[in-house]
Amino acid sequence: MSTPEGSVGAPTGPPYPPADAGLGGSPSIIPDVPITAVFLFLFMTGAAMHMTIFQINKKKAHKFLMTLLIFGEFIRCLCRVT
Repeated sequence: MSTPEGSVGAPTGPPYPPADAGLGGSPSIIPDVPITAVFLFLFMTGAAMHMTIFQINKKKAHKFLMTLLIFGEFIRCLCRVT
């Protein structure tokens, strides 16, 4: 037997709450932490490589600002992952 309209109680019909998380799911320790650690390592390595290339080119009086911009993008991605 269902409750009549307007009575106080738990809803008995649709819409039902979702049974699982939406896009991306709920974060959990495994596998999210190892994957994040790998991406942090890759972004830090890429940022270090591009800053090194920029410094070497700067000493040779070559001003290639694209490597500096890519370094900034790596830092931005690093912050977003963190």
